[in-house]
Amino acid sequence: MATLNAYITSYLGGLVAQLLPTGSTTAIDLIESETLVAYGNSDTTEAQATDKIKLHKLANVETWKRMLIESSASFDFSVDGGSYKTSQIYDFLNKNYTNALADASEYLNVVEVVQHSISRDLTNTVTSASYVVNINYFEDRVGGAFQ
Repeated sequence: MATLNAYITSYLGGLVAQLLPTGSTTAIDLIESETLVAYGNSDTTEAQATDKIKLHKLANVETWKRMLIESSASFDFSVDGGSYKTSQIYDFLNKNYTNALADASEYLNVVEVVQHSISRDLTNTVTSASYVVNINYFEDRVGGAFQ
């Protein structure tokens, strides 16, 4: 049986090298750890995670969330007549994250999804662009129902 780490690496395929930093095994280890916490609690081991469908759906959510975090420092810019739109990567990752959240919704207790818009132009004036903040609440992480 394949390990969770192997599943995450296989699920990402070529994106591991493209979007995760050098030494991506650390990022994958973090995804694996966060997946196990989401599965049960901070003491859950991979051996205890017997529902593989749940485990993999939660791994997908944690994978896309980590990829969003890794790409958050990317931004659009223009220089010397060239225009570089790294926000397309963010949009791609965010769409996959949103799809993974929907796919795993039966295993998640999503409290709120908030959308805000903000960006800055070269004069540091606030203009508009989009980012999404997803606030997930896992009862097992905090030991009780949302009040």
